[in-house]
Amino acid sequence: MKLASLLFLLISCIVIAPLQAMKRTVGTATAYGLKYDTQNHRIEPRHPQIGGNQLAIKGPDGKPVPDNQDRYVIKETKKGYFFHAVFDGTGGSKTAQHLTTLLPQYFSPSLFANNNQQLQQAVTQKFSQADIAVLRHQRTQKLDEDCSAVVCYQHNNSLIVANVGDTRAVLARLHGKNLTATQVVKDHSITTPTENTRLTQFMRSKQKEYATPRGNRTQALFTAKNMNNFDQEFNTYIDEQLSKMTFTRAFGGNWRDKVDKPHLSKNVFFAEPNVQKVTLTDNDQFLVLMSDGVYNTAAEIAFLRGDVDTKANAYANANQYVVNRIAAISFYNKITAEQVAQTLIQNLQEEHQQAYQQSRVTFDGKAKEHNSLEGYVVDDMTAVIIFFDKDKHISKSNKSTSLLTRFTQFFTSPFGVFTATLGVCCGGLWALYRYLKQ
Repeated sequence: MKLASLLFLLISCIVIAPLQAMKRTVGTATAYGLKYDTQNHRIEPRHPQIGGNQLAIKGPDGKPVPDNQDRYVIKETKKGYFFHAVFDGTGGSKTAQHLTTLLPQYFSPSLFANNNQQLQQAVTQKFSQADIAVLRHQRTQKLDEDCSAVVCYQHNNSLIVANVGDTRAVLARLHGKNLTATQVVKDHSITTPTENTRLTQFMRSKQKEYATPRGNRTQALFTAKNMNNFDQEFNTYIDEQLSKMTFTRAFGGNWRDKVDKPHLSKNVFFAEPNVQKVTLTDNDQFLVLMSDGVYNTAAEIAFLRGDVDTKANAYANANQYVVNRIAAISFYNKITAEQVAQTLIQNLQEEHQQAYQQSRVTFDGKAKEHNSLEGYVVDDMTAVIIFFDKDKHISKSNKSTSLLTRFTQFFTSPFGVFTATLGVCCGGLWALYRYLKQ
């Protein structure tokens, strides 16, 4: 009886451990933004402008060089705890690169013990601490950049997801036979009413400063004031400035205000994140972290092809477009998670260029010649795709896998490990039983 009880206990431990461990396979891909060179009549990598002086990055020969301002990181911060993030820099890539090593240091397993309210406060504190470190780094390096970010911190079937700016985390979940895209954390965008109000109020608080002549634009406002038209001119100026903002929160930015004048930090770009805790279910298939280049490109393809009647509808369905593409690539192809991500980015670039060339309108809806690439541009794109159970979707190998490889894959899988361990334990117990019986 004691032997049977011991055997049952060992089998229970062996079975439960593999079942509790969340399967995860991650694919990553990143690509330079592209543009049409009107002089050479060809598509080539973009030369993004950096810093307040709007100068392109230059190589040793003095010529502009391409710079992908996106970055990503995947790191196991502690055994079983995985940090994933995508960063999208504006004005340069150095801040995004710095964050790949900096931000993981602020995430620890203790975060999972917090309830929702405590978690928001805890992650906000981590982001704020990281933001101060970024700003000090920028001041030392004389950088004038900011960077949006999205983070997924995973332990088994629990996720902590947080973002600042317009980088997104989108969860693909089955509802019946339909795979739906759910954006886990909202963008910080000027189109969000609370963000629009916050920044409008901040700029209005600076109205007196703009009433003094200083520079070309403010000189015009000062002249308008003398004509008793200052208020109207200032409102127009606010609208102009806000319309240029693609996102409203970020790491870095104006370190002169955020570090030297911390009382202004809540009024300008700051790194207070949206945070959500997610408990995965059997219906959750994968999570994609992506820069805005990925979902914007998918939306523009749909708009240029005429799949939707308005550009607004295309952007509203952008997340679903991306999820559908990942599903189509991974469900019907025997390829790795890495290949899924790479195929996604490659297909988006190719189809985007083709759709633009064949369209008779530009991204802004203006008329253009058929088969012309004049004005073509596409942003940097980066995607990190976390499959929660790759065995449902993708295979690590093709059908031509050797018998030895299949044997190895079986015994390194959770079920294979369980089978082998159970066999060894049962054999050992039987040997012990025979020895004691003698």
